[in-house]
Amino acid sequence: MSPKVQSLLLETMPKSLVQIKLNDMPLDFEDEFSPAVTRHEDYYFDDGNLVLRIENTLFRVFRSTFIRHSSTFSDLFDLPPPSQSKEVEGTTDYNPIILSGISVVDFERLLWVLYPPYV
Repeated sequence: MSPKVQSLLLETMPKSLVQIKLNDMPLDFEDEFSPAVTRHEDYYFDDGNLVLRIENTLFRVFRSTFIRHSSTFSDLFDLPPPSQSKEVEGTTDYNPIILSGISVVDFERLLWVLYPPYV
């Protein structure tokens, strides 16, 4: 993976403790950025299979959509997972793929195009 892809898409889990509220039940996991990480109200799909974190918001979307529309994501998912890793990055709320350099609002706009609302 190129350094540019790594810097845009992947960050390691930092060391400070944070609370994540899911269905009004706090769960603890490691993170350094904020006191609360929340699931997006509209773009956290129960049947999604790709968890992304932008700022302090988790999005659960469909991996196939990103592979279809992005060569960067396609290349990322072609890579084999690290052998010592028990959990593949981006599959759970505890180990999301962290996207830096993008705002929640901008990512919502992208998702609105990829997953248009029903009228």
